[in-house]
Amino acid sequence: MKIPKITKILILGGDSITLEILPLLKKSFNYLLLCSKRNLDSKINEKRLEDHLIALKANYRKINILEKSIDFNKNFNSKNSIYLCMSSPWIIKKNNFKKIKSLILNSHSTRLPQYRGGATFSWLVMNKVRFGFNNLYIIDKNIDTGKIIFFEEFLYPNNLKTPDDYFQIYKKKQMEFLNKKLLNFKKKKNTLVPTKQLEYLSSYFPRLNSNIHGWVDWSLDYNDLYAFINSFGNPHEGCSTYYKSQKVLIKDASPNHEDAKFNSYKNGIIFRKGPNWVCVAANNGSIIIEKVIYKKQNIINKLRVGDRLFTPLNKIENKFKRVFYNPKGLVKK
Repeated sequence: MKIPKITKILILGGDSITLEILPLLKKSFNYLLLCSKRNLDSKINEKRLEDHLIALKANYRKINILEKSIDFNKNFNSKNSIYLCMSSPWIIKKNNFKKIKSLILNSHSTRLPQYRGGATFSWLVMNKVRFGFNNLYIIDKNIDTGKIIFFEEFLYPNNLKTPDDYFQIYKKKQMEFLNKKLLNFKKKKNTLVPTKQLEYLSSYFPRLNSNIHGWVDWSLDYNDLYAFINSFGNPHEGCSTYYKSQKVLIKDASPNHEDAKFNSYKNGIIFRKGPNWVCVAANNGSIIIEKVIYKKQNIINKLRVGDRLFTPLNKIENKFKRVFYNPKGLVKK
């Protein structure tokens, strides 16, 4: 597959990694960021993405409907242009593929086709994944199914605990990867060798929302339980459950391999506490919890041995609900 020298890049979306590659975009390409409200309102180091873009004097436009953008349809629509999706909130409609002359690429953070979908880093924590991936693939008419043109594999450290722990490693790797690969497109001619994904290996995991899906099911095996709790750790608020009659948020859990197994009736009981932690009985074992948050305060020292953490069944059943997002954010039904 041969393509000409690329002179223009249109970013669809925008995120913290986009900020990292912004110096390259400014120096080497005619570029523009098309951002939704959802992108611009996302927080990066306590500041909105839009505030960062303003401070960096970046070229960006806030849009709602991608198909109505003159930049998408005309200004950047050429064989010398790339459309690069970076946390894009839009799904490009099938009839647009015939109109767009540009190469449309997506930056994806996991092994394909095994990890298609969203909520990437929460799923990685839940599954205790060690293998990391940087991917650039050509977007086609389905989700995360396009041919891969560049990829790199790396190992995550074995002590990562939260989605943000994973993301910070990935962010550094992906920034280096994109800076290197995008520069390749500055050559007068490029020959790409796209690799087709093996469909029989494919898996899809949907988006998650911590307020809906992050309720603790105390019947989970302790090895699954601590990973589930951590999967809604930073940058998320934590997992939800009840202590006495109050909803609390739990963060920073780890498996306890030093105490005896418990029968399932004891699930959720606080059976020992230390200066800044509690041990909680779980299915086939127990876990250590270091943060129980109520009204933004860690109340771990106020918890009593013998009390139980519990979650009503109607809350646990939220895990069966699927959520969807549009350019403005969560779609409320």
